Amino acid sequence: MRSAIGLLSGLVLTGCIADGSPSGSQPSKDELICIESGFVPGTLEFSQCLATAKIAREAAADYEKQQQKEREKRDTISDEMANRICVDYAKNQMPFPVIRNQSSPFNVNGGYEKTVKVSFELDNPKTSYSSRSAVCKIRGRDIVDFKIN
Repeated sequence: MRSAIGLLSGLVLTGCIADGSPSGSQPSKDELICIESGFVPGTLEFSQCLATAKIAREAAADYEKQQQKEREKRDTISDEMANRICVDYAKNQMPFPVIRNQSSPFNVNGGYEKTVKVSFELDNPKTSYSSRSAVCKIRGRDIVDFKIN
């Protein structure tokens, strides 16, 4: 029992856990870990080791999902902040100087990953009126995609 608890702790701490999918004649990572831990294939102890490895892998996956949810909750910004980030970035990417922002009210969709649409009136010396719009995809506080239309 003590070796199973030690194996479970070791698997969770080291992250050396297989996905448990069968791979033909090659032993799985779980099987290799159990063999390296001294368990003999075909024994009850080996089966218990494999079950423990599966539980550890599922617990590690659940823990990572929970950590991701907490990161997303912590890093989610307001629509106003997302709009400000996009406007500031887009102004620097426009082909001509910006006269004014035409985006009102905010056009923001999403939670942790937000899509922000902004538009600007530009000072284009070749025409009397010029405008451009842009779309920012923001994850947390970072722009991960940007397009000028």
